[in-house]
Amino acid sequence: RLKIALGSGKGLAYLHELADPPIIHRDIKSNNILLDENLTAKVADFGLSKLVGDPEKTHVTTQVKGTMGYLDPEYYMTNQLTEKSDVYGFGVVLLELLTGRSPIERGKYVVREVKTKMNKSRSLYDLQELLDTTIIASSGNLKGFEKYVDLALRCVEEEGVNRPSMGEVVKEIEN
Repeated sequence: RLKIALGSGKGLAYLHELADPPIIHRDIKSNNILLDENLTAKVADFGLSKLVGDPEKTHVTTQVKGTMGYLDPEYYMTNQLTEKSDVYGFGVVLLELLTGRSPIERGKYVVREVKTKMNKSRSLYDLQELLDTTIIASSGNLKGFEKYVDLALRCVEEEGVNRPSMGEVVKEIEN
């Protein structure tokens, strides 16, 4: 799961920081992360992507596009598209990797569920009932679990200014 998060994170960081001009994907979700036979992750489906030409890296759109459950609430409310909109969607993907759940399942939003249930003073942040059973089975080997959860929750902060860049996300996953 970390390999998938790292590979797709590197792809997004490339789009935001190294592509010329930079590209905002606008539809980061698990269905748009393809895996090869070695589970190497590749970001796919650039149908909604936007090139960033403005040095302020803010793009006002006339119509918000993306997938519910992964959509940056700030982008939805203001029509201001930034790289941090992709970071939000990526944070939802990180939570999907952790829980094995879709972003919205039976009327429950995974971001809200994790934030509500989480207790930092307890083992595994008291998230055991939300975690994918495969993760629970390997609970003896969860070094870095709390850092991963903290990173995912920083990615889904309400305001983009409080979210890390994709470059920062990749460095933390690598650590």
